[in-house]
Amino acid sequence: MKNFNYTRMAVIFLLLLLIGCEDEKIDILHYGSLSGIIVDGETYQPMAGVLVATNPASSSIITSETGEFLFDKIISGEVSVTARKKEYLSSTVVVSVYNDE
Repeated sequence: MKNFNYTRMAVIFLLLLLIGCEDEKIDILHYGSLSGIIVDGETYQPMAGVLVATNPASSSIITSETGEFLFDKIISGEVSVTARKKEYLSSTVVVSVYNDE
């Protein structure tokens, strides 16, 4: 009788295991990079110390003395890029990031 109960439990366990399993689909993410230079809208001079952020969020970066920024790894697709600095209006642009570009 004990042997029968163990067999029955093993069969039930296997059925539950098989019923509970499903194929998990994994999206393969592709990445690109994004770089640029932030300039003053009136003088067109590069602006240092500007906070540059992306949406979907990857990270935030402060521009260099020459106004340059670089995001090494951003998910491919449309990305909103926002630049902010105290005493200036913030600005947002939408760009397309391509795989390995």
